[in-house]
Amino acid sequence: MKMLRLPPALILLLLIPFTAQGQQLPEALISNEAKVERLATGMRFTEGPVWLPEQKLLVFSDIPNSVLMQWSEAGGLKEFRKSAQANGNLLDLEGRLLSCQHEARNVIRTEKDGSIKVLAEFFGEDRFNSPNDIAVKSDGSLWFTDPSYGLKARKAEVSGKHVYRINPATGQIGVVCKHFDMPNGIVFSPDEKKLYIADTGSLGKILVFDVLGESLADEPAFEIPIRSDGMCVDERGNIYTTSRGGVHVFKGDGTKIGVIPVREHPANVCFGGDDFKTLFITARKSLYAVPMNVAGHRVKAKDAAKVVDPVKLTKSKAALAKLGNAITLYELEYNRYPKSLEQLVEDKFLLEIPTDGWGNPIDYDAATGRCHATGPDGKRIEIR
Repeated sequence: MKMLRLPPALILLLLIPFTAQGQQLPEALISNEAKVERLATGMRFTEGPVWLPEQKLLVFSDIPNSVLMQWSEAGGLKEFRKSAQANGNLLDLEGRLLSCQHEARNVIRTEKDGSIKVLAEFFGEDRFNSPNDIAVKSDGSLWFTDPSYGLKARKAEVSGKHVYRINPATGQIGVVCKHFDMPNGIVFSPDEKKLYIADTGSLGKILVFDVLGESLADEPAFEIPIRSDGMCVDERGNIYTTSRGGVHVFKGDGTKIGVIPVREHPANVCFGGDDFKTLFITARKSLYAVPMNVAGHRVKAKDAAKVVDPVKLTKSKAALAKLGNAITLYELEYNRYPKSLEQLVEDKFLLEIPTDGWGNPIDYDAATGRCHATGPDGKRIEIR
């Protein structure tokens, strides 16, 4: 009887257990007993997972079928809505769904009422190639990659395959990086000092750039030698990449920690769940999940500017009058923040409840029972 001889690499692949056990990931990140569970299958090519906390469900793309799918523990797998071959998905700072669409060659936002707004479709007069993945910064700006995977037989119009930034105030779009052949996954470090951008073309590695406000350093600070698709980061700054064999985990400085093996080749990954400690993985035709001991990083609007403590300065009405409306709140949409002073303090948007010498909130209107503050841009906000 002739024995079938398998290549050594295939033998090793067959021997890999499909759990997180034995992959040298520290207990602080994942339990040795944690198992990668397949939640759903039957799609054609899954991508772009994003957790919607208000609805307690995961949304992800099935690109060839031009549909966004949803999964929840209560409802299982369902169709979320049709798409124009959406790839990467993410939430903006207001919890609105952002999607990069291959077929439509654009970046869109799903508003709270379900309507769709196109955020990026043209660079000048030229259409983008096929926006692929997107990252949000705490200032509200959106950074996205634009390889040519979705072009197919269509002609490219823009000059290259670049990384772009959408200005949150004006909607203007600018190129932030031209180093790539096929820019793909993109994610900021939790402190936003670094931007990780994966290339799945001829470059085949992750380039890590210093973030300089609205731009990037001219050259990468360092590289991570792995061909990764989508990526995410945890609250400690570790980066989770998707490549052959599973989810490869690195420290923020590029040091390899280990790998979470997955049955199918993963394409993207995100954190979710009530405590944000479930790692969801889209891999070819399926959706997987594994419980973690660390939470994913959640982008929040940047911290409030430090302000003068009004409590110590307002010992008299005269002092209060001189202080005026000096409270600086976090740069947000001020006209839609109806929270109590106590909640603002808890959220660290105010240092503490500002009062005058008689215990009244600063800028308190006795007639209406409301108080007001002034944001950095001069807009007034009513706090109820």
